[in-house]
Amino acid sequence: MCLLTGAHTNFCNMKLSICGVSYSDFVWNITHGCHKHSPGCNDCWAEAQESHYHPDVNFGETWLRYDKLHQPLGVTDEVSCFIDDTSDLFYEGEADPNKRGVPDSFIDKALDVVELTPTISYLTLTKRVERAKNYFMNHHIPSNLFVGYSICTKAEVKNIDILRQIPTENKWISFEPLLDDVASVDGFSLEGIKVAIVGGEQVHGKTSRKMEKQWVLNIKKACERDGCLFYFKQWGDWSEVGEHKNTKANGHLIDGVAYRQLPWPNEEQQSNSFKNF
Repeated sequence: MCLLTGAHTNFCNMKLSICGVSYSDFVWNITHGCHKHSPGCNDCWAEAQESHYHPDVNFGETWLRYDKLHQPLGVTDEVSCFIDDTSDLFYEGEADPNKRGVPDSFIDKALDVVELTPTISYLTLTKRVERAKNYFMNHHIPSNLFVGYSICTKAEVKNIDILRQIPTENKWISFEPLLDDVASVDGFSLEGIKVAIVGGEQVHGKTSRKMEKQWVLNIKKACERDGCLFYFKQWGDWSEVGEHKNTKANGHLIDGVAYRQLPWPNEEQQSNSFKNF
């Protein structure tokens, strides 16, 4: 049964899921599996989720869902759609033959669908920005694709320059979970980046790492300086004033104000009841 009403009812026939991430309307999970690539991956929620629902599947081996590639076809609504919120489309695999990655040929097929559905703004997010750059330097980038890079620590800031080399204006960065004062790195700049999304760590049943308020404000200041949109997603398990509480209770306000600017369509901007925070 379709639980959506209004403009997005045609998604029900396409079987795309409502995205649990507040800054995207829908999710298109066409690959599963990954491996830990940075400190931000230590308590990977996707791995825990996949292990729960697919205990017999090796999370380090990519599962390619060719059967889902067709799902967005026919959609004419202006909406946003996250590609693979439980994996990395640019997962390169490992030397272990049992931990295969995503081949270029599969990415090609996915981007063919992106090209055929121009009213959907697609978001891809990777920790493997070097591979993404190498791929896109040799492939056409659809104008409705937003290429994102995930950064959690100061050590990853230098790779923003790699992201800038990707030949598209639609570049974004996710600073989640934010584990460091990344904006304090010498030369930190968000020039050429459409939006910076910031969030604290949320870990179920474990001790999460604390995000300091000043780290958030420093990124916000850099956004204002460099002409980059700023979206604050959540405080995570630690509140604005440093108390360890429920993520939902901690919310997403900074000094009582919501900062949720986006360059792509998002139903949340019209109705907060549409999403789970």
